[in-house]
Amino acid sequence: DDPGMDLAEGYLECVLSLATSGTESTRVEEVLSAGVYDESYRRIIGVLQRVGVQWEVQEDSRRKIAPKLLDQDICLSMIDKLSLKREQTMPAKEVTEEVVEERAVKEEIKEE
Repeated sequence: DDPGMDLAEGYLECVLSLATSGTESTRVEEVLSAGVYDESYRRIIGVLQRVGVQWEVQEDSRRKIAPKLLDQDICLSMIDKLSLKREQTMPAKEVTEEVVEERAVKEEIKEE
């Protein structure tokens, strides 16, 4: 049995376990301590956390993806966020007028 193949299988099992059951594999410690795929696995965990994954610790100390994710606004651009902030500080009438004006400008840009 090739030790490199066993490490690769362990890493893939960890990723597959997260993807299918949402629970860390029993081989996570093995993968992290081997030092071959540890960085790749940590990157996957980091991406999951950045998009709002919360973890629940199970009785066997493995982590499981919680049913509710944090809202991280990952799809909003900076311009969208600034527009939302501006809308929150303006009276409703001004917001409506500004939204209509912004849509008109966007339509003009599309036509050009």
